[in-house]
Amino acid sequence: RTTALAIISSSVQILIPSASTYGSGALLIVKDEVASRVGTNIVITASTGYTIDNGPSYILTGSNPAISLYSNGANWFVF
Repeated sequence: RTTALAIISSSVQILIPSASTYGSGALLIVKDEVASRVGTNIVITASTGYTIDNGPSYILTGSNPAISLYSNGANWFVF
């Protein structure tokens, strides 16, 4: 499946499609391969009506951050 990616003012914003589109048991991994992303964040946002660990978005910070998400078919969760 394809995830939308937009780079805005050196920040990265990722919109995760609905958990129901991916289905229960789906896994997503986001990894920043750019070591020099100083002073900017990667913002991962759930589609409208869905959540990531009960919130609308999740922010990755630091050098080369990563996150793993799984879907229960209704929402996304960090693991």
